[in-house]
Amino acid sequence: MNGEQEKKMIANAQRLPLELLQEIKLQKQQASIHDHDSYIKSAGVRVSEEMNSVNAEVLNAPLIIYKNENMPKQVCDAVWDIKDVEFVKPAIINALLIIYNGVPHGVLLLPVKKILDQARRLGMTIRNHDFLALRNDQLTFEFLEKTITQYRDSYGVDFVLAIGTGSDFHNILKATEVSTKIATQQVEPGTIKNPKLGGVTIGNILQKMNPKNGGYNQYFQQAVPSQINSDRIDVFQSFLQTTMVMGFYMSHPSPGSNEEQPSVCGYSFSINKRGNVARGGFVFTKPRQSILSEVELRKPFEDATKLYYQENNSYPQRVLVYRFGTSDGEISKIQGDECPQMLECLAAGMNGQIPQLTVIAVRRQHNTRIFKQKNSINPRDRAPAQNVTPGSCVAGANPFDVVMVPHRALQGTAKPTIFSTIFPGPEENDLTQNFLKNITHAFCYMHEIVNSPISVPHTLRSAEQMANRGTKLWHSKSHEFPPLAPEELYAHATNALNPLIETRYWA
Repeated sequence: MNGEQEKKMIANAQRLPLELLQEIKLQKQQASIHDHDSYIKSAGVRVSEEMNSVNAEVLNAPLIIYKNENMPKQVCDAVWDIKDVEFVKPAIINALLIIYNGVPHGVLLLPVKKILDQARRLGMTIRNHDFLALRNDQLTFEFLEKTITQYRDSYGVDFVLAIGTGSDFHNILKATEVSTKIATQQVEPGTIKNPKLGGVTIGNILQKMNPKNGGYNQYFQQAVPSQINSDRIDVFQSFLQTTMVMGFYMSHPSPGSNEEQPSVCGYSFSINKRGNVARGGFVFTKPRQSILSEVELRKPFEDATKLYYQENNSYPQRVLVYRFGTSDGEISKIQGDECPQMLECLAAGMNGQIPQLTVIAVRRQHNTRIFKQKNSINPRDRAPAQNVTPGSCVAGANPFDVVMVPHRALQGTAKPTIFSTIFPGPEENDLTQNFLKNITHAFCYMHEIVNSPISVPHTLRSAEQMANRGTKLWHSKSHEFPPLAPEELYAHATNALNPLIETRYWA
């Protein structure tokens, strides 16, 4: 299927909460899942007629802070705007190269002016910019790599905005980053040619450009500071003063893939005292390997601790890890094998210092759903109103599980995320489940390139993007590698394909 067909298929597969409740009831009847079924009776099982009702909690959204700290952005229905703000850390671009295909130069001028004007209002500095038209026969890796390198060396170009169509062009563009060390951003020609191109779309473009050039867009504060003794304290920001936040995401080859195609572990981490994602990378591993060894963990933790020290002149006292790609059966292996290896890698990267480590397993591949009470759902409402309020959470299967819907469902029924604190054990953990639940929810507001929360914490979404980047680079570049044994090949590819760009270039 092409992209448009896939989009339509997904849309048609969605069911609004009220529709899904009715379909679940119908399917129970058709499958004879009821007390009168002879097989169910003989098994001694009883089936409830109604869905399980549980008590839920709606967590407070954080305040979103831009450069003017005295004017925080209030979150309303899980959305906020970036009107009249400046980025917390605006980027400086020395020379912007705008390459374009499928758009006449005359049509391009006004949209580019709008982008430059809004960048200035957001605090960004773009000192120079230039245009380069591309013919269809120039949309190749060889031409783009050569051209970007020439502009980098001759004119000091340090960012490329590319107007071009499709995923093939996107993949070629991203592959150039490995050799040119210049971050890029693609914009579809249809977006640029749209006569209604306005501040929201341009804001979306700039919210990516800023972190790709080393900037930070925002941070968050606790909406209702905690009462500690007689003081009101923002425990979120207090926690982040000495904490590094990391995300790990495992991506495996699809069924039927080449046997040599590796799995990819994407990772990302924060280095400042506000929790912004700063850097990331990926590591190639054995196909369908679920548990990371010391060999695979070494690079992420070395990168993270080194850069954290450079930023703060000290190592983190605490490391909070969000780990995606775990099934129920693998959690005990991660607790027993992977978490101790994480501590060893941290100690190696921190000259023997051992921080407090907290690991939260994150699961999205499950069938759990949370609904409002049926009588409170208006069938005429659209998806956001029919679904539970963003920030809704209920207790999970054990005391250390939380089932949460952090995001705003725009279509269908929201799929919750299950968070499980798996390390350390309850006796050693000095962080309460209530605190971890609340700060995890706040991290879902820190993706920075959108003005609404996402379904997982920010470091995990960046780690997913890095894993996807690694997979695509493997497909486009693995034929160039020398013949090596599998483990040597994966180590070689990890070193060769991670772009050496000192920003959040994948935003």
